[in-house]
Amino acid sequence: MRKIFFIVVAIGLAWLAGQDAALAYWRSDHGGTVPGLWASDPVVRLRASEKLHAQPREFAARSQEIGAAARDVLRRTPLDVQAMRQLGVIADQGRAGAAREYIALAERITRRDLQTELMSLNFSAARPDAAATIRHYHHALSAYPLVNQRLLPIVASQLGEPDVRRALVAYADRPWLRHFVTNAIEYDVAPADLIAFYSDLEGRIPTSELQAGTVRLVQWLVSNGQYSFLSTYASRLPGLAPDAFAVIGLNAITADARFAPLSWTLLNDATVETQADGNALLVRIEPGRAGFAAARMTLLKPGAYEFVQRIDYPADTPPARLEWQVICPENPRQQLLAAEPPPAGTGAVQRARLTIPAGCVAQFWQLRAAAASEQFASFVRISDLMLTRR
Repeated sequence: MRKIFFIVVAIGLAWLAGQDAALAYWRSDHGGTVPGLWASDPVVRLRASEKLHAQPREFAARSQEIGAAARDVLRRTPLDVQAMRQLGVIADQGRAGAAREYIALAERITRRDLQTELMSLNFSAARPDAAATIRHYHHALSAYPLVNQRLLPIVASQLGEPDVRRALVAYADRPWLRHFVTNAIEYDVAPADLIAFYSDLEGRIPTSELQAGTVRLVQWLVSNGQYSFLSTYASRLPGLAPDAFAVIGLNAITADARFAPLSWTLLNDATVETQADGNALLVRIEPGRAGFAAARMTLLKPGAYEFVQRIDYPADTPPARLEWQVICPENPRQQLLAAEPPPAGTGAVQRARLTIPAGCVAQFWQLRAAAASEQFASFVRISDLMLTRR
């Protein structure tokens, strides 16, 4: 009999445990139809009502039932944020502004409830209160990084407002803002507003991160043909000197591949190998082959220039043949750089005339190299690149 007694007790305890587990399952907001055995539980009813937000008429029709469940839950668990928020949603259907009291209480319970933060930021935006609105964006983006793609485009659309930019700067050390700085141009932001935002951030985040955003902006402007805008704002790009890209020669900025196409891109393939060596380009061309060795874009003002370069050939190697091509994207068939004379030997300084016509905002440079031998690779060192106004 004792054995049977303990078996019965064990079965009873297992059944109760199963009931608790099932109730916990439905209380955790799982989908599907709630079995009748637990449908009367206020927490289960409240969780199920969340799905009615996408059905405003159904929610309104059942608002008294939902409100009763929410109040029942709060009597048992006063810090249930979902119950407090649901009362706010119900209140929002009646007296204007009534929901704010409940939503404010819900936010005091926790700042990690996405729906509460979204309602709060809508209230703040309606006032309008930029600092409060961005604070709620911060809470939502910090707790739920997966909503970046939904919320950050809205933030980007407001960068034209100085008070919004000032509010954002306060979160300069937050991961979501660092992500935004680097990728902001992807969110359809006006480039002028983005430049202003980057300027506001100077000194607040690492220069390298500002430059990462700057590079993405420059690449977007080039790919969309917005050369006039780029020319106007190039001197204001954050983290860079105003005349950083006015130099044609190689230096720490113009040789930094991150800033392409405003910096030099050194091309390497099966035909040509190019590398930087201080202020010089070292080029190797396979026997009997020809190809592009380097490329870059400049933003020179219209007028006449003199282009200077020094050519050196390593001893006992066939001298490579060089050709510079400089064009405007608006008229790619017109060569802007006058033909250069053939090399006069190693160490020769060569000069050429460059004319930038009116309306040519951006200029694309390409250095083409050709081998002088069918049997041996050709080499050349190009240094002291310089442009001066004539």
